[in-house]
Amino acid sequence: MRAAVVVVAVGLGACGRKDEAGGAAATASVSTAASAAAAPTESVSAVALVASTPPAASAAPTDDLRRGTIVVNIGDSFTEASFEQNLRARVKAVGAKYVVKAETPSYTPVWAFGGYGGALDTLMDMRPKLVIVTLGANEFDMPDPNVHAAAVRELARKASKWGQCVWVTPPRWKPDSGFLEVVKNNCAPCAFFDSDLYVHDVERQKDKIHPNEVGGARWAAAFWDWLEANRDPSKGAWAIKTP
Repeated sequence: MRAAVVVVAVGLGACGRKDEAGGAAATASVSTAASAAAAPTESVSAVALVASTPPAASAAPTDDLRRGTIVVNIGDSFTEASFEQNLRARVKAVGAKYVVKAETPSYTPVWAFGGYGGALDTLMDMRPKLVIVTLGANEFDMPDPNVHAAAVRELARKASKWGQCVWVTPPRWKPDSGFLEVVKNNCAPCAFFDSDLYVHDVERQKDKIHPNEVGGARWAAAFWDWLEANRDPSKGAWAIKTP
């Protein structure tokens, strides 16, 4: 499994909000039932968007708003499963700087509440205009995923401070216990990208969990095509359209 690295390099949706009783108290620790198997950016809207038919890929908009901006990608080992590797050149091509921080294993509450050496807070000091969150794989098996709802809300609040954020779900290799639905319902003002609506039958590594080079490349391409097709430059460099 890969160690933590830093490299420079939703359907259309925004997460909905939902109050969760007792959620904040429960997020102080990472659920011991989380699966150990999964290891290895200017205007935002809190309006919930409903997943719909995936849009077709489109050419990059002809604007220079993204030039010189910073894109941050945080996540778990899925981030490094040929996802960030295939996004790097695309981000560079529009003139932006790509900064990746992945932790293996990785959990939403730890990111949200100052863990990993306060990595999220440090990255947000860079004032990124787009934050991509690729988390969830290690929380697939939680008996009660709602206990991490407050952590999802806190992470989304921090990640959206300077611009757009998008929560990208891991392509499912098995049914989850409901954590991805918790993310969808609580990650506003981040947009929510349900990977399974846009990429199917992802090729996997020998562990049958993480995408391999081909699968990761298809996953990254699907996300980038969606991002390009749904940008709203009138609202910000990386802003996502709202219905």
